[in-house]
Amino acid sequence: MTGEIYAARELDYETGARHVLQVSAEDTQHGYPSSRLVLVQIHVQDCNDQAPTFPEDPITIVVPENAQAGSSIFTFQALDGDGVGPNSMLPCYSPSSLLGGDPGQDFSLDPISGVLSTAHALDREQIASYSLIVVVQDHGSPPRSATMSVTVQVLDLNDNAPGFAQATYMVEVPEDLPVGDLVLQLVAGDADLSRENAGFDYTIVSGNGGNAFQVESRVAWAGGQLRTQGALVLVESLDFESIPVYNLTVAASDRGLPQRSATVPVLITVQDVNDNPPVFTRAEYRAAVSEAALPGTELLRVAAHDADSGPRGRIHYTISSGDQHGLFQLHESTGALSLARPLDREVQALHTLVVRATDIPGGHFALVPVAIEVKDINDNKPYFPVEVLSASIRENLPPGTLVTTLRAIDADTGTFGELRYMVLEQAVGDPTMGDAPCANPSQPSPKQSPSPASTPRPSSPRWPIQVPSLCPPSHHQAGPSRTHPPCAARPSATRVPFRPPPCRPASPHRCPRWPPAPPWSRPSASRRGHPPPPSALSTRWSPLRRPSSGFRAGPLDSSAPARCHGARAGPGPGLLKWVLILLPALCQAWAPRVCRCPWGLGPLSLPTVWQTLCWLVPYGLLTPVLAPRGDGPRAACSGSVWRWAGWCFTVLGAPGVAGS
Repeated sequence: MTGEIYAARELDYETGARHVLQVSAEDTQHGYPSSRLVLVQIHVQDCNDQAPTFPEDPITIVVPENAQAGSSIFTFQALDGDGVGPNSMLPCYSPSSLLGGDPGQDFSLDPISGVLSTAHALDREQIASYSLIVVVQDHGSPPRSATMSVTVQVLDLNDNAPGFAQATYMVEVPEDLPVGDLVLQLVAGDADLSRENAGFDYTIVSGNGGNAFQVESRVAWAGGQLRTQGALVLVESLDFESIPVYNLTVAASDRGLPQRSATVPVLITVQDVNDNPPVFTRAEYRAAVSEAALPGTELLRVAAHDADSGPRGRIHYTISSGDQHGLFQLHESTGALSLARPLDREVQALHTLVVRATDIPGGHFALVPVAIEVKDINDNKPYFPVEVLSASIRENLPPGTLVTTLRAIDADTGTFGELRYMVLEQAVGDPTMGDAPCANPSQPSPKQSPSPASTPRPSSPRWPIQVPSLCPPSHHQAGPSRTHPPCAARPSATRVPFRPPPCRPASPHRCPRWPPAPPWSRPSASRRGHPPPPSALSTRWSPLRRPSSGFRAGPLDSSAPARCHGARAGPGPGLLKWVLILLPALCQAWAPRVCRCPWGLGPLSLPTVWQTLCWLVPYGLLTPVLAPRGDGPRAACSGSVWRWAGWCFTVLGAPGVAGS
C-alpha cells in the first residue's frame, strides 16, 4: 500500500478551497496492533474555470440630452466565481470593449472602475438612443469573459423652439370672402420629438385689426408624420376701403418646459370689389349765372368720390332730369356743367337739375340736385297791357283830380324793372268838333315799338281821344322781342296823343270803321240838355253789339274816332235811324192809296216804281249815316254790309208790293 490520496470527484475551488483529512496508519505485521492518526490538509488550487458575470443583463440607461461632457451615467459591476487571484481579477472595462452602437465615440468606459460616462454633449434630435455591448474579461489563463447589452436612451428636453415651414406667408383674398372660410394654412415644426415638446398652440400676436382673423390648431398629416397645423380663418367681414392690407404676426408655441415659441409674418392683401356707390362731396350744388352768359360758359363742377379702387372707382356723370330743353351740358368725366344754349330769365328764373354719378363696372349710382339761378339783365322794354286806356271825367273838376292810374309791365326784375312814367307829347287837334285828320298815306308809318313810353314819336296831327284796344287777346304777348301787328301799338300814358296808322290795301290788318258818336258824347252835349249816360264815366270798354238786322254797331262808348284816312265823325243815328228804317214800311202801306190808277209802263206798274223809290230813298239816306266814308277800300269797311242789306231789301220788297 502506498498511502496515496485520490480525489473521488471533481473539486471546486469555489465550493471548497481547502479540505482537511485525518489519516490513520496501523502496523499489523509485528503482531502488535499499532496505529497513528495523521491530519492531511488538501488545498484546492483555483483554476480559471468561472467566467465573469453581470448582475443585470440587459440594462437600459436614460441620459438627459443636456448632460455635460464627461458626466458619469452608469457604473458596471461584474462578478467572477474564481478565487482570489489572477483568475478573479477583472481588468475588463475599456473603450475597446464597446462593440457597436457608438460610431461617434459618444461614451467612455473606465477599464478598472467600470464607470460609463459621456464623451461629449448628447443631442436627442441627432441620436435618440444608443445600443452598446459591454465586455468584461478576467486575468485567468486561459482568460474568460462575459458581455452585456446596454441601451442608452437620450431623454428629450425642450431645447428647441418651433420653426415655420416658410419665412413669410403671403396671401390675397377678396373683400367679399364669406366669414368662416379658410384664408391660409400655417405649418410649423419642432426638432424636439416628444409629444409635449412637439405640440403647438398658434396665436396672432399683432396686426389683426378689427379681430378679422383667428388661428385654429389642427392636427394633420404632413411630412410623413402627424403635425399640428394652424388654420387662419376669417371671422369678420373684410372691407378694402377700410383696411386694404393686414400685416399679421403669428406665433407658434410648444407645450414644453420651459415653453418655447417662434413667430412668422403673414401678409394678407385684400382685393377690392365693386361694393361701394359713388358719393358726392356736397349734398347740393348751387350756382348763379347771368342770362347774358354765352354758350360754353362753365357754371360749376360736381365731384363725386367712389371708395372702390382702380376701374371700379371710375365715375361717369350725366344729367338725369331737369334739362328738358337741352340748355346745359355736363362733361361725363370731369363733371363740369356748362351752358349749351342761352338762358332767358323771363322764361325760367331757376333751373333745378338732377345730376347722376355712376361707376361704370358695377352700375352703382348717386344723385345730387343742382340749382342754377339765372341773374336778370335789362333786356326787356316796358309795355302797357292795353293798347289805349280810356278814362272819362266831368268838366269843371279842380286841378290835381286823379283821372286814372297807368300800369305798365316790365319783365325784368329789381332795379331793371323799376319804371318811370312821363308824358311825351301833348294833345293836338280840335277836341270840340272831334275832327280826326288821318296821317299822310304817302309818308311811311313809324315803326311800332313794344314800349311807346320809352320811344318818342315823330310829330303829326294828334289829339287826346279814347280808343279801345283793337288787338285780339292772342296779340297781347309779353316781352319786347315779339312783333305785333299795327293795331297792337301801346300808348304810354292817359293823355298821350294817338296817331292812327295809315290804311294800306295790302295790309292784312284792315282799319275798322266806327259809327258816329251819339249827341251826348260830344263836348257840347251837356249844354244841349242831354245828360251823359252812366257809362260815360267808366274806363271799361263795352263789347261790340250786333243787332238782329245784321248791321255792325259801334261800341257803347262811341267816342272812338274813325281810323281810316279822311274819315269824319258824323252825327249819331238816334231817332233819325229808326225813322229811316220804318219809312219803307210806311211807303208800302200808302202806295195803293197814292197810286189808284191801274196803269203801268210795260212790265213795271206804278206801285212797283213807288216800291222801288220807297226803298232806295231810305237806303240813300241811311247809308251815309250808318256807314262812314273813307278813302280806304270799301270791302275793308263795315259800310259794305249796309249796302248789301239795302239792295237785298229792295229786291225782295218790290215783288211783295207788286203782288199786293
